[in-house]
Amino acid sequence: MVNVARTEGAHVVGSNCGNGIADMIGIVKGIRVCDSELPIMIQANAGLPELIDGKTVFRESPQHMASFVEQLVKAGANIIGGCCGTTPEHIEAIGGAIRKLQ
Repeated sequence: MVNVARTEGAHVVGSNCGNGIADMIGIVKGIRVCDSELPIMIQANAGLPELIDGKTVFRESPQHMASFVEQLVKAGANIIGGCCGTTPEHIEAIGGAIRKLQ
């Protein structure tokens, strides 16, 4: 996917949705093995969706998601955001974790 995206002119590659933030670390590492230059964007769900009392619930807290930021950056992620189940509080916590690394 990375090679095709680069050949077709992609300026950024990455992954979003589908799983929680911890599983994105391996995805970033896999992308980085294929390309050392393209920026990598990660937008994880706030955990896997669960159906509880007829509602879809995402259980990963803002603090939990933020706790993986350093590992994602070390793996090669350049842009970190959120997908399903993330709230402004999740993004604020992720941003705070990124600022601590600077």
